[in-house]
Amino acid sequence: MMTSLRRTDILSLIHLRSDGRRPNEIRHMTCHLGALPSTNCGSALPTSGCSGSALVSMGLTQVLCVVRGPCDAGRRSEELSDR
Repeated sequence: MMTSLRRTDILSLIHLRSDGRRPNEIRHMTCHLGALPSTNCGSALPTSGCSGSALVSMGLTQVLCVVRGPCDAGRRSEELSDR
């Protein structure tokens, strides 16, 4: 009788995760601050400019973060009571 091994079976036999990393290895992570120029950041949004931006990458995942503010609250109910 012939048995076929799946990729995950082979990786578990040699103690590797499904992406090929060892159990004590982590994915490579980078963080690039100021990824977008502050004058161009989110120009399609209602208010122009932003306070900062970052491009965060971990493995094959990338996230572009944009920080806007401070800005005035539109309604009284949106204001924070501690300020």
